[in-house]
Amino acid sequence: MLVRVSALVALLAIVALGGGLPASTGSAKEDLEVVNAFDILSEMRDGKAVERRHVRIVGGLDLRELDGPVQSPIKIVECEIQDPIRMENVTFGGPVSFEETTFENMVLFSSVRFNDSADFSFATFEDTVFFDSAFFSKEAEFCGTRFGRDAYYSNAVFCGTCDFNFTRFAEEYVLFDGASFLGNAHFEDAEFGRWTNFYGSRFYEVADFLLATFPGRSFIANVTFDGDAKFAGVEFMSFAEFEDSHFEGDFLLYGSTISYMKLNGTTFGENSTVHLNNTEIEGFVIPWRTMENHLVFRDEVYMGLVENYKRLDWFQDADECYYHYRKLAQERKVIGWSKAIDYIAWLSCGYGVRPDYTLAWSFSIVLVFGAVFYLGKGLLQYERPDARPGERKTGTESAETDLQARIKDVTFPLEGDPIQEFSNVSPSPEYPSLGEAMYFSSLVFIAQAPADYLALGRYKYLVIVEGVLGWLMLALFLVALGNLMIR
Repeated sequence: MLVRVSALVALLAIVALGGGLPASTGSAKEDLEVVNAFDILSEMRDGKAVERRHVRIVGGLDLRELDGPVQSPIKIVECEIQDPIRMENVTFGGPVSFEETTFENMVLFSSVRFNDSADFSFATFEDTVFFDSAFFSKEAEFCGTRFGRDAYYSNAVFCGTCDFNFTRFAEEYVLFDGASFLGNAHFEDAEFGRWTNFYGSRFYEVADFLLATFPGRSFIANVTFDGDAKFAGVEFMSFAEFEDSHFEGDFLLYGSTISYMKLNGTTFGENSTVHLNNTEIEGFVIPWRTMENHLVFRDEVYMGLVENYKRLDWFQDADECYYHYRKLAQERKVIGWSKAIDYIAWLSCGYGVRPDYTLAWSFSIVLVFGAVFYLGKGLLQYERPDARPGERKTGTESAETDLQARIKDVTFPLEGDPIQEFSNVSPSPEYPSLGEAMYFSSLVFIAQAPADYLALGRYKYLVIVEGVLGWLMLALFLVALGNLMIR
């Protein structure tokens, strides 16, 4: 019984405390000390350090009224700034911190210069903010910052590390066009707006967009990445345009989701690599030749790209990608039957996407066998096609007798003189010319041996071999050509 009473008392105490928390928080927010912006401006004029915490600042904070640079260190933390801030072309000589501060109105930091660190971590900009052409000499901290409307960082210069990790931009315009990032740029788990623009910007060190989200169109064209471009785990929910960009380091896209990405005109450094493993791709527009020597080998990556090119109706790029994949896969296999079969598939038909390989082999086989038949004197022609009509026997009986005599005479011993042994037959069987040997080889390759030619001795087996090769080459050619024609 005592235990139950104690538990009930504890529960009531928790409820009482829980119910009291919102009231105390709300009252604290309502009871913020109000500070006039004029007092802060006076401290800046006198060169005093400005420090405010958990206050509400009212009145226009216009630093353009000050003469010369602001040397005072500024630390305004967990505050609310009610009215617009005007700081265009102002130079801050000391550190500036607006951590966890809420800006309820428009903020203009255009062409401002921070000679020391600038910290806006976990700040909230409820209206449009301008940092265009701003110069950050040291660290620029925007970690966890929230933007209620447009954010302008056009032509800004970040000399040190800039931290936009966990930043939440509004579903509006986010502009970093022409910006220069001289140090490492961190945008991990950042969420951009419906239009994100990095056109013409340059990342001199690592550009880290790990797990970032681009819900709208992202225009990252004509951008130079001198260091690694880390877009691993990024979700591109709309068009991502990387045209005419240059990647000197590695381009990491593994684990990303790409709705449609255009990389026309993109170039890569000599040692640059592209990582696409575990990437979901619906549309990836980049000529295969651009990426051929930079893609990191993974089976699923190559096959996914082949399907991607087919969806784009880029069939030549699909064939090139597939051919390159099979070639690399063959090189990685250990010596065995599988490697041997792959090697034959490569030489004979280019893995089914090079019918010209089969044609070249077909012509080569015909020429080689024709030359062998001619040079080895392995053929006899029963009667020359250009024999005069008067030399030919007429009548069925004479023809049969003459044919039997020829068949009998061609079985002479190899060590005998064939010309002398055929001297009694009119007209005498002769060795064919080079052109006739090629004609015989062509017919054997594509159909069957002509009846007015006879292969001698071991050359009979070459006729069989060439016939088999002809059927194989024909089948391979039809398969490879069919792949092209069906598409």
